[in-house]
Amino acid sequence: MRSTLHIAAQSKNIPMLLFLLECFEYAFANEQEKLNYLNMIDRWGYTCLDIVYDIGFTEGIEKLESLHAKRNKSDMINSNLTVKQDHTTDSSFIFSNLKNISPKESVIHGVDQNQSIDKTFKILYAIYKDDLGTLITYRIKGYDLYASDYDGRNGLHIAACENRVEIFKYLINHIPSKNRIEKLNQKDRFGYTP
Repeated sequence: MRSTLHIAAQSKNIPMLLFLLECFEYAFANEQEKLNYLNMIDRWGYTCLDIVYDIGFTEGIEKLESLHAKRNKSDMINSNLTVKQDHTTDSSFIFSNLKNISPKESVIHGVDQNQSIDKTFKILYAIYKDDLGTLITYRIKGYDLYASDYDGRNGLHIAACENRVEIFKYLINHIPSKNRIEKLNQKDRFGYTP
């Protein structure tokens, strides 16, 4: 599975990658969870740091290494052009201007506005890790298990994609009746339903 860090780096969305890295320290309950996510290997064998090295993004490399990110494919050759360090890749520019953006403009496309990105991320990560116990805990805490990520995917999409049968059944059995049809038929950015 690819993390949000993988996707931001692969698509060369430098402002998003910097934003995610700045928020990274607050998204996890403990250091081990953070390291597991940071060093997640996608199905092609790449970590986020591998991708950032490949695109030649120096500031991203330094930030990831400061967070103890590891490379899985250290023999990769930098085949892409280095990203220019202009205002679109300067994290201080991005964060200093966040206060000038209205809440409506600051919402990442596809992310559920009724729940924080942090909670949504934790839910989807628990589903990815096949951790039904944690998912049940989040439901008890009142988290919306059906909130969407940046690609419009909810927990049902992730459970189906990752073949998490028990979690998929749990999610199906606990969909609030008022949202049942909507959540079962929700299309992600690629047009797929769960």
